[in-house]
Amino acid sequence: MKLKNKVLTINDWYNGPVCGLSMYKGKTYLYMRINEMYNMSNFIIGEYKLYPIMFVDKLRLLREWKLYCKYIELRKKNLDTTNIILYVKNIRILIKLKNL
Repeated sequence: MKLKNKVLTINDWYNGPVCGLSMYKGKTYLYMRINEMYNMSNFIIGEYKLYPIMFVDKLRLLREWKLYCKYIELRKKNLDTTNIILYVKNIRILIKLKNL
């Protein structure tokens, strides 16, 4: 049986996932953390809200995620990552400006 609900990407992280793409009932959504609290073991419990996402924005976030994964792969091999870092930052700036 194939799982229909899962996290596809983590595009922002601060004390746990803040936003990214997820699948819910077979459709892709943007998830965003709207609340966080700590339980007795100091684990963060986050509340998330799902938002519909346009296809173009979905492609941008997936491309940013793939570039980030490539960046991590190159860092592990101690290779130069300057171009990838600049490219990822450019994508993030475009996404933030479009969503304002």
